[in-house]
Amino acid sequence: MKIKSIKLDKPIGNAANKVTFGVCAACDPRVDKESRERTQNIIAMIADELATKVKMPTEEHININISITC
Repeated sequence: MKIKSIKLDKPIGNAANKVTFGVCAACDPRVDKESRERTQNIIAMIADELATKVKMPTEEHININISITC
């Protein structure tokens, strides 16, 4: 099973009572579109890496949520 981050399009509630980290990319609308897209991709890659590496002491993976505002 591949572990990935979750992109938040809307609130998801309690997420099954798991520990959850949030990764946010707040983009400046004055920056060109290509740079904003690059930032979104970098944030998604970082979130996916965190989702695979960060574990609880019980070896259970945590939730990683992504919120990108551009």
